[in-house]
Amino acid sequence: MLKPYMVDCVKNRNGKVVAEFKSQEIKSIMSENEAAILTDYMKEVVATGTAKKINDSGITIAGKTGSAEFADSSSRSHAWFTGFAPADDPEIVVTVIIENIGSGGDYSAPVAKRIITEYFAN
Repeated sequence: MLKPYMVDCVKNRNGKVVAEFKSQEIKSIMSENEAAILTDYMKEVVATGTAKKINDSGITIAGKTGSAEFADSSSRSHAWFTGFAPADDPEIVVTVIIENIGSGGDYSAPVAKRIITEYFAN
């Protein structure tokens, strides 16, 4: 877990960086073994689970889909997906939330896949 901070750096009027701030670890919230297990579960969500529609990118993505119900009807939900790639050595983390549309596997995961694919294409 990292300590939150709001300022990345301070620059003078010429654009020279005069102070930089780096993230600081506060504590560990899970062991390396627990993190590996969670990553395996998230890889399985993309391989065979609710995000399997995005399993054809050639990139190993680990992720979790969701549908956040709201209002007074269970038929109305916000779609979300959060994930990272490559799953075993992450370079990019993406979270996509699309309001009032449906399930994360159907809507948010494909958007995340496009972002991840574009990232690795460039």
